[in-house]
Amino acid sequence: MKRQSDETNELLSVLLDSRSRLLGTARHVLRDEMEAEDIVQEVMETVISAPNLLEEVQNAAGWLATLVYRRSVDTLRKFSRRRFLAEGELETKSDDNPSASELLEEKEIREAIFEAIENLSPELFYVFEGNVLDEKPFRQLAEESGIPMGTLMARKQSAVKRMREELTRRGIIVPR
Repeated sequence: MKRQSDETNELLSVLLDSRSRLLGTARHVLRDEMEAEDIVQEVMETVISAPNLLEEVQNAAGWLATLVYRRSVDTLRKFSRRRFLAEGELETKSDDNPSASELLEEKEIREAIFEAIENLSPELFYVFEGNVLDEKPFRQLAEESGIPMGTLMARKQSAVKRMREELTRRGIIVPR
C-alpha cells in the first residue's frame, strides 16, 4: 500500500509533466492564452484538492487532457451563449416597442437557436462560431486552425443542416 506522500508526489509529477500539453489543448479550443491558463489551473486545483479522483484512472495524462478539453469547450459555449443573447437584447432594444408576447416569443426562439448551436460537436461548433458569430472568413479560420478551407466549409454546411433539422423538429422553423 502506497503512502499518502508517495501518491501526492506521483500526482504532482503527472500534473507537471502534462501541464504544457494541457495548456496546448485549452489554447487550441479557446484561442485565448489567459482563458487557457485559467482552465488548466482550475483542473489542476480540482485534482489536487481531490486526489482520490485519480484512484480509478489508468491513464492520468489522458484523463487530465479530456478534463481540460471538456472544460474548455464548456467555457467556449458559455462565452458564445452570453454574446449571442446579449446581441439579441441590443437588437430588441432598437425595435419600436415590441409587446411582451413578442419579446417572450423572441426569447424562446433565441434559446432554441442557442441550444441547437450548443448541441453541435466541437468541430462544427468551432466553424459555426468563427464564421457566423465572429464573422471570420474561412481563410482566416483555416490559417488559425491549420484545417483546410474546404473542410471548414463542409463543416459549416453540416452545422447549418443539423441546426435546421433540430429547429424544424422543435417547430421553430417550417420545413422546406
